[in-house]
Amino acid sequence: MPVDLGKEYPADWQGTPPHAASNDIPLWDRFQAKFGNEFSRFYFDVSLGTPSDVPPGTEDNLSKMWVRITSKRIDVVGVREDVYWIIELRPQAAAGALGTILTYRELWRAAPPDDKPFIGVIVTDVPDPDLLIMAAQQDIKIVVV
Repeated sequence: MPVDLGKEYPADWQGTPPHAASNDIPLWDRFQAKFGNEFSRFYFDVSLGTPSDVPPGTEDNLSKMWVRITSKRIDVVGVREDVYWIIELRPQAAAGALGTILTYRELWRAAPPDDKPFIGVIVTDVPDPDLLIMAAQQDIKIVVV
């Protein structure tokens, strides 16, 4: 399934990201306050990957919802002039955050919305020391806020 960016938000938008986990919101607020002006726009809850099969007999309006909720979803995609940032918000980030962002990176690579380059980014408050080593080896950017 191709990347579905969804609704576009301006870089200075101050609301709560749609479908954000409550513990991700403080990270987002700090990230946006510090780096938001470096982006032209953001997308939240970006779907990608293969959804689960729709159960037989599901009504059309519910089928669309089923596909959306069973797809993988990137927390935030930030758009800079030259590159997309695929952002995973993760308090006390460790190996699980790396696995998530690597998965998103490969799914994005398989069906990108266009040919603009992209990078994987983990935004966290406290990165596990081993995460820093492994992320560097995988070309994943860590942003501590």
